[in-house]
Amino acid sequence: MSTLLSSVYLHIFVRFLCAVILGGLLGFEREYHGKAAGLRTHILVCLGATIIMISPLILTGAPHYPGAHSNWVDPGRIIAGIVTGIGFLGAGAIIRMGDVVKGLTTAAGIWFTAAVGVLIGSGHLLLAALSTGIGLFVLLVFDRIEHAFYPLVHKTLQVEINKAECSSFEEKIRDSFIENHVRIEKQSYTWQKEPKRMILTYHIRLSSRINAAKLMDPMIDLDEVMSIKWN
Repeated sequence: MSTLLSSVYLHIFVRFLCAVILGGLLGFEREYHGKAAGLRTHILVCLGATIIMISPLILTGAPHYPGAHSNWVDPGRIIAGIVTGIGFLGAGAIIRMGDVVKGLTTAAGIWFTAAVGVLIGSGHLLLAALSTGIGLFVLLVFDRIEHAFYPLVHKTLQVEINKAECSSFEEKIRDSFIENHVRIEKQSYTWQKEPKRMILTYHIRLSSRINAAKLMDPMIDLDEVMSIKWN
């Protein structure tokens, strides 16, 4: 009995270790690119899916597991529950600012990591490792391919405007960004009481082929714009 118990716990430990390693590899890639759902999140998602898949083996119908009962739970239901539950976490990673949507790749990565955890929990360690390798290939290599065809640069645009005209200007600048395929990575606001001014700071990503003058010329002609800083 003790030998069986040791063997069972060894199998469980190996699966947990695989979940930490494979989830960590996927999470490190996201962490390296500065995403909110990074190393720890992906490890916990992968490990959590693994635990959920293993639990029925102990609690229900696997006779070689100590303490198992006779009734077996359909694994398809367990997987469906994981997929449904992870959807809420993935949705939380998606941010929409106007017509700009961020976090889709991270959300897909969280969902993919849960799927890897399901494979690990069901004992398919080699398939889980292969899936992780393919996932990393897509994240790393395809990212470079995209940049090769559509080279992107990161810039900061700082615009000082008349506070009273803030809302109308934001609509205009977003339209300009959309027209030039500029993605807003982050934005912030600074208010000045006297004189009444607002400084809008946009951290943007755009094609290196776009001329800065092309982007700024329509803005500088607007009455509400006091100054523009680009770096």
